[in-house]
Amino acid sequence: MELPDEVPNPTEYQESDSVAVLICPFCHTARYVNQQFLDLLKELSGIHEAIEEALPRHKPCKAIMHLKMLEGEPGERV
Repeated sequence: MELPDEVPNPTEYQESDSVAVLICPFCHTARYVNQQFLDLLKELSGIHEAIEEALPRHKPCKAIMHLKMLEGEPGERV
């Protein structure tokens, strides 16, 4: 999946605007994403249930990374 320039790529480190983490089911590599990235996934997939299909693959393992929302203060994250 090619991301538009204004959407930051998933990062190796958790940042202040990170709202979720993508985890490889095989090697457990983690990549952190912000809300803008999640919004793009929703837009591309059309429906919430199809987000799994739009998730990036971890290249060394060729596995679809699993999405896990990060914990936050109530009302802080959607």
